[in-house]
Amino acid sequence: MILHIFGDSFSIPSTLYQHSSFKLWTEHLQELTKCDHIMNHAKEGVSNDYIFNCLLNESKNFQTDDVVIVQTTNSERQWFFKNKPELSNLYIKDIHEHISKNEYETIQNFIKYLDTTHLIPIHLTMFILAVDSIKIKFPSIKFCIVPGWDSVPQVQGNLIKVSNEEFVSSSALAKWYNTHKSDPRPNHIQHQKNHLVLAEKIHNFLFKDVQLNFEQGFETKFIN
Repeated sequence: MILHIFGDSFSIPSTLYQHSSFKLWTEHLQELTKCDHIMNHAKEGVSNDYIFNCLLNESKNFQTDDVVIVQTTNSERQWFFKNKPELSNLYIKDIHEHISKNEYETIQNFIKYLDTTHLIPIHLTMFILAVDSIKIKFPSIKFCIVPGWDSVPQVQGNLIKVSNEEFVSSSALAKWYNTHKSDPRPNHIQHQKNHLVLAEKIHNFLFKDVQLNFEQGFETKFIN
């Protein structure tokens, strides 16, 4: 039995962190589900279309009783550069360091002249329905859609809310991101208990039919 993980930096494995002395939520979930091992396909900075492409490709390897977690990302992201899916967020501070001058100028013109905000809810709905179509094909597999940024049907809250509420205030949050080039918290969650609570919530949804609720049960307001 395999635990398959798809998502962005909220779900990447501990091997990608230099200093991760405690179990991430994905590792807790593996223990709770009694899966033999994890196949983690999450990658920071990617878009939902990239995540779905990974899910679609990996679905060929799904087996009876596997567990599949699909963590949605920010629906504003788009998979612009085929070989650089981690650059799906056009607003990251150092994007100019990873692309050519012409590509950077194109991005600036895209941001300036093309308003695609009306597509955000449409793309998210399409993504959820696409994942549902995969679920239908594998009735013996347990699926869970975990909202990273945007709201999804029948789930209260999301992971960005859990992450942001670890700060004592909005000014503390802003200070943190101004100080760090990228968030050093494993999966953007600092408190060890919060990783365990997150895993327990997902496990209870999968095996006890408990609705996902990310708006309560977590440690909050401890990062100054």
